Amino acid sequence: VPSTEIPTLYPGIDLDEEVNWMKWANVNGKIDIHRLSGSVGDLLIEMDHQWSKFIMHSYITHAQFEHIRTLKQSLASDSALVHMDFAENYIINIVIVSDYLSHDTTFVSCAQKLICNHIKTFYPLVTTILYLSDGCSGHFKNNFSMLNLIKHYEDYQYKAEWIFYSTSHGKGPVDGLGAVVKSAARRETMIVDGPQKALLSPVEFYDFLKQKFCSKSTNSILDMPHIHIGQIANSEKIHIWYLSEFNISEHFDEYLSDRCKTRPSTGPIFGIRSYHHFQSLDNATIRCKTTSDSMSYEDFTMFIKHQSKLKCVKRVLTMNDVNVNDYIAVEYQDDWWLAMIQALEPTLKELHVTFLHPPGPRTSFKFPVRPDELNIELGNVICLLCQPPTLGTRYNYTIQQHLCDEIQELFSEY
Repeated sequence: VPSTEIPTLYPGIDLDEEVNWMKWANVNGKIDIHRLSGSVGDLLIEMDHQWSKFIMHSYITHAQFEHIRTLKQSLASDSALVHMDFAENYIINIVIVSDYLSHDTTFVSCAQKLICNHIKTFYPLVTTILYLSDGCSGHFKNNFSMLNLIKHYEDYQYKAEWIFYSTSHGKGPVDGLGAVVKSAARRETMIVDGPQKALLSPVEFYDFLKQKFCSKSTNSILDMPHIHIGQIANSEKIHIWYLSEFNISEHFDEYLSDRCKTRPSTGPIFGIRSYHHFQSLDNATIRCKTTSDSMSYEDFTMFIKHQSKLKCVKRVLTMNDVNVNDYIAVEYQDDWWLAMIQALEPTLKELHVTFLHPPGPRTSFKFPVRPDELNIELGNVICLLCQPPTLGTRYNYTIQQHLCDEIQELFSEY
């Protein structure tokens, strides 16, 4: 650890010298950077406290980057690597425009359908698809996405795996393509004659991108089952596709709604955030690894006969499952929090909530003196409390231990 190794490596170091350092810390439920001061010895002790987390994080980061680099260099001719944020330096660049404002698992599933249809049309020899993305739990790394992954062969006739970057290491060239098209649209709106030429809807944005990035000969519309996309020749630099909110809702009703109901009420991939490689073994089993090159793994069955019964909470799958003044448990900054719903934004699939402090797991909470309010996405709601917390003395809100246990059980899958 640093407190023993650094003095050995640098015998002349003065452990009593005063120094300043910066540290990310969670204070009253808010993560912010703080300036700290103390001796060199104090700093080394602080580093000791963070060392085990840092070592694991560093190992996963380097292991995943090395695996991805090797994968790109040695990808088999019958495999396709699909980066789910579509960077500009990849062989095929795809932009999906939509009036559906919640980029959740349903949207990702629709995007996968488009991509698989495209691969099937232009790359008929491909048999395996490897997805690569960051680990955002709202739409990528969650049990619903993994449920869709084990059904990938049944849905699209492709074997599939999903590779994740380590936490906070999903940026870089990943976001380049989105920046390119949005920058082009922004420049266009600045030079047009008057607001009547501005891009006022997703469809107008889509039409502009087709004219900007696609040849005129490929700007016709191709109808796919339940989904409409712009037909772009495979030689195009950027493929511009469109997904409407109606098509996405239709996709959920037809393919995903019943599937979600077959999943156990908890899990089944517990500790899902600690895994960074997921492989579908069959239509019921998924293999999870800490890193892609790990020799050890855990296999989880996505469908089990004996589900644990939730008595105190309910799952929240749609905006219709909640109402104003309901109490919910929310995942925020790697903790779970109790919150009361103040308002609903059905179009954005967002909830305006007021948090109770501190975060769980615990059974006693308070509303802070200064209201802690936030808009959260539906995908970050862990569950709905069947009964509100009990208001006791000194404005303490309490829940029963078995309710706390059920929330903690559900939280472990995020």
